[in-house]
Amino acid sequence: MKNSKLISTFTFLIILISMSTLQSAKRTVNTNQYRIADYRWVLENDMNMPLTNYSKFGQTIGGVAGFYWPSGFPDETYIYGAAIWVGGRIRNDTNPSQFDTFVTCGYNPNSGGGEFVQGLPPNDDLNSNPYEKIYFSSDSDWPLYNTNGGDSIVSTLDTYCTFNDYDSSKHFVPENLPLNIGVLQQTYSFRGEFYNDIIIFIYNIVLDYASDTVHDAFIGVCVDNDIGNEAGTAANDLVGFDRDRNMAFQWQNDPESGWAHFPGTIAYKFLQGPTSNGIDTVHYYNNGLDSIVIGPNDTLGMTAFKIFTYFIDPANKIERYQIMSGYNHWNLDTLNPENSYHPFDIDGFGPCDKRFLQTAGPFNLIPGDTAKLIFAIIMAEDTSDLPVKSDVVQSMFDGGWVIPMPPAVPDLFGVPGTNKVTLYWDNNPEITPDKYSNITSKDSIQQNGQTVPNPFYNPAYRGYDFEGYKVWKSIYTDPSTFQMIAHFDKDDGLQILRQDSLYDINGDTFVIIKAETLGFDNGLAYTFVDTNIPYSYITYYYAVTAYDANYFGYTVDSVGDTIGIDPLSYKSLITDNMIPVIPDSQQNFITEPYSTITFENGNYQLPYSNVVHLNAIPVVNDILDDSTVYHLRFGPIKKSIEGTPIYSFYADTISGDRYLPQDTLGNPILLEIKTEAIGSGPTFVWKSINPVSFPLYGAIIYVDSISVYPANNIVDSIILNDLGTPYNTENLVLADSVYTSYPKINSHPCYNGGSYRITWHPVYIDSLSDSALICDVYDMVNDVEIPYSGLWEMSWRFGKVSSETDQGQYALVSNSTGNNWKWMYIAGTMILFNYHPEMPIPPQRVQPMIQANKPVEGEEWYIYTTGCPTPSSGNTYKITFTKGTLGIYDQLEYSKLDNVTVAPNPYLISSSKNINGKRKGLMFKGLPKKCDISIYSLNGSLIDKIEHRSLADNVIEYWNVNNNPKLKPVSGVYFYMVETIDRRHHKSGKIVLIR
Repeated sequence: MKNSKLISTFTFLIILISMSTLQSAKRTVNTNQYRIADYRWVLENDMNMPLTNYSKFGQTIGGVAGFYWPSGFPDETYIYGAAIWVGGRIRNDTNPSQFDTFVTCGYNPNSGGGEFVQGLPPNDDLNSNPYEKIYFSSDSDWPLYNTNGGDSIVSTLDTYCTFNDYDSSKHFVPENLPLNIGVLQQTYSFRGEFYNDIIIFIYNIVLDYASDTVHDAFIGVCVDNDIGNEAGTAANDLVGFDRDRNMAFQWQNDPESGWAHFPGTIAYKFLQGPTSNGIDTVHYYNNGLDSIVIGPNDTLGMTAFKIFTYFIDPANKIERYQIMSGYNHWNLDTLNPENSYHPFDIDGFGPCDKRFLQTAGPFNLIPGDTAKLIFAIIMAEDTSDLPVKSDVVQSMFDGGWVIPMPPAVPDLFGVPGTNKVTLYWDNNPEITPDKYSNITSKDSIQQNGQTVPNPFYNPAYRGYDFEGYKVWKSIYTDPSTFQMIAHFDKDDGLQILRQDSLYDINGDTFVIIKAETLGFDNGLAYTFVDTNIPYSYITYYYAVTAYDANYFGYTVDSVGDTIGIDPLSYKSLITDNMIPVIPDSQQNFITEPYSTITFENGNYQLPYSNVVHLNAIPVVNDILDDSTVYHLRFGPIKKSIEGTPIYSFYADTISGDRYLPQDTLGNPILLEIKTEAIGSGPTFVWKSINPVSFPLYGAIIYVDSISVYPANNIVDSIILNDLGTPYNTENLVLADSVYTSYPKINSHPCYNGGSYRITWHPVYIDSLSDSALICDVYDMVNDVEIPYSGLWEMSWRFGKVSSETDQGQYALVSNSTGNNWKWMYIAGTMILFNYHPEMPIPPQRVQPMIQANKPVEGEEWYIYTTGCPTPSSGNTYKITFTKGTLGIYDQLEYSKLDNVTVAPNPYLISSSKNINGKRKGLMFKGLPKKCDISIYSLNGSLIDKIEHRSLADNVIEYWNVNNNPKLKPVSGVYFYMVETIDRRHHKSGKIVLIR
């Protein structure tokens, strides 16, 4: 390691050379840039940030402080202006032994100017380029994709724009020529309890291929934070620096006049700089004492943090390069340059208007190469909150920006009706996995070429963590005014997220319960009909939010299972899918949309026994898919903890190339129908607890209920194709309730799928040193193979129910128990190989299969049974949809109502008084000859009605508020509705009255 004095001298020599160089390098110059100066607000979380596509951020388009926090308080601003700086030395064309210093300044805190322009080279279009704008990931034309062609969106809102410094006319002085760099800027904004106060900035700086290397380059962000009013004597900001966390922060100790909150703290956490890229050793100082060596391919961290004020702002490119390098340009000691090298400042200016700069360097920026800068802006109520939030940002960065996030939002549609609104949404949140589970599933990660434990490892974290939907409604767009009108919670037993923590205070222990109520397992739905419509023809706003349930931490119990702790639930926002709907403005159908359901395959009794109650309901005619044929297929049946059957189903298209619903791998997601036991004796029934549904395109498929009456299976016939010794079929029977030693057989036919083909095969078992029989079992009714499993109710096996060993798969093994060759189970049905009803004791009635009569290779048994109709695996229904046919309204009357306006609006109540006999009042203009005008209060009460009748169109009708005895003239919002007398056409809106 070199000593600090040599290192500092090396750095300062660079500066002396730069200052002594007066010759100008030949740089690419382009002044024909016609670009759209774009300006957009990031309003995704509590941090409200204005952006431009020419590097400046945090400042309004009018050039004043713009960034405010928290959301909803635009007067509480924290940034006056900020942008990146890039500087370096370029070899002089005339004298290659000398270097010229250039710095491109994105934001000059002294003048407010900047030297970047929008877009990337070549910048020679004669017209503005609409593609070089600020993109939001919510835009339909979002341009970024990952290497696999999928979306590149990282956060709940990403932004992207580009700019460059090629235009020499934009530089402050002619001698400061462009570096010929293009910059790609991205920001990430997240939502959630830990992330609402964080925004990430990522810059990729690319040097033109045709340019020379920029030597000894520095890159950084210069910020002019103004917490409230920092003009004159009101300037009172202070700056701190957390060296361990590479974080600078600014705050004040006094309140701001007119603010609803005490001023918070704004911080900038430096996360990553460029690689040193060819410089042999790069050194930066730790607290001004020690040096740290970074190799030529290592990534730079922050190498300088400088604080300055209006009076010592760097005035030119040399001073900007000096301060980026860590030197104090305002008191440069040329005799002893080490005295001026202070890479990490401590605020010694006292309360005043300040700026600061965070930089990384030096490094070499090679033509065609990219230098990266990443930092985070963090907001906190005070400085004590910053360390925790800083560590959260660091974990986000270390984890590749993958964090727990709210579920994906469903697409929402509203269908207006007469005094009702029908809502419809899809199941996108259910089939979109939590990306954070990709991080938590790995117990180790690669870091600096080494395998290290993953700090985010959490085997209890759920990849598919969706839990439910909430339906909201309001007459305003303000999210705070919405009321929940329906709540659908996933029926999975997860109603409350709970964490019990044991605390000990002064020897007394007690439990603190951290819990969050999610819902009450009432099941999911994808449509809701709102009939609470106090007045029609008024715009209502609806939203459907999704929420999830997960755990940040985990513990391992006594048997080695992981159990989630520290409950966590995220919710999407009302603004994510808010839609307007106007009741009684529905489409005019000549024929209504409808569905056709046909039973195609499976238990033939099902269509006639009223077991499965299935509906397919068209909801949104505009997006209804009437070109696709769907198959609803029942899947395997399993047994619940209570012993009741659980049925399952999914859908696919007629071609079988798409499942609905399906996971990210394209596999079908089985929807489960839980049942409970109802009644006893002859009225005993397995009945579904809740309806189960899922959305198609514009429609909902409901399995409303399932009612299965357990009954004894009856062997209609048994046919054997004996290839060996003929088998005695008189003793081959299906067990029923007569066999009292196995009473469960009477209730288990609810799992039965139909009739079966058993194909026998001999097999030699090495581990048993014996021969045995094995078979394939095929459900002929439902056209599916029944797999082997110890869970005999849903699958097949030999021997005792309690036997869970592999020997249950084989029969006639000499050293196994006789039970394995006395009977077998198929989907809850018990087949006895050698049954003798004449035997007095029931266990003796069941005899082993006779060895001499055992089946041989390829022998098949066909067992035809009659039992209760059960929706078993393989049952199939075909579903198609037909769109409704729309009528056409009278376009002439529509056009007349479109001309209706209200003026003045807002309306001053006192102006309704007659003055000198002249009629005064609120005017309805553009009315047709005959119509009715209704005025409603905010709660839907009719307070006035005007019957407008005239001989001509466009005659004004007045509403005199003071002449209405029912109306107390108070300030507020009212609604009006103009309706033609045939009641076919309507126009509505809001009126604001001011007293």
